[in-house]
Amino acid sequence: MAALENDFSACSALVVDGNPTSRSILVSQLRDFGVASVAQAARPVDARRQLEFKAFDFVLCEQHFPNDNTSGQDLLDDLRRNQLLPFSTIFIMITGEATYAKVAEAAESALDGYMLKPHKATQLGDRLVAARIRKVSLQEIFSAIEDERFEEAASRAKACSGSMPRAWGPSCCCALAVAQRRKPCTRPWWTPRPCPGPSWA
Repeated sequence: MAALENDFSACSALVVDGNPTSRSILVSQLRDFGVASVAQAARPVDARRQLEFKAFDFVLCEQHFPNDNTSGQDLLDDLRRNQLLPFSTIFIMITGEATYAKVAEAAESALDGYMLKPHKATQLGDRLVAARIRKVSLQEIFSAIEDERFEEAASRAKACSGSMPRAWGPSCCCALAVAQRRKPCTRPWWTPRPCPGPSWA
């Protein structure tokens, strides 16, 4: 990750959207922000293949794929279940649906961001900066989890839940839940070898 929260020059991003026009707009916006490398995927299964072998700083994913049996939420759940999404990666769901059920589902998933279409480039930029600040602030907790120092991670997560901004609550709770489970990673995030196929493939 780049050192400065608003400096994306050393960052990489993956845009997952089945609509070529929407995908192109997101890619263009990210490049305008200075993101060094932007990859694309039209289907969740294609995105998963890329994430098996490379970690991205940002993943911008459409929620609804009309020509696919899977959703952006299915992809996120699968990535987390198979430990293909580093804690440092910022995952933002983008959708045209604003129903209560969808928003509630996003909140429960402790997403880094949930954006409605259409959105302005400045709105996306603000979300990315805010998410990076949050990730940097919680980095010690995430590092402790990845190093399997679970007691330390749980202690830090409990402490931050009372001192961090309210909007960061889901991230702290998510980190605390992982730490308290004390389930070590089956392999390092960066190990470049295939994982079990997605349950929805």
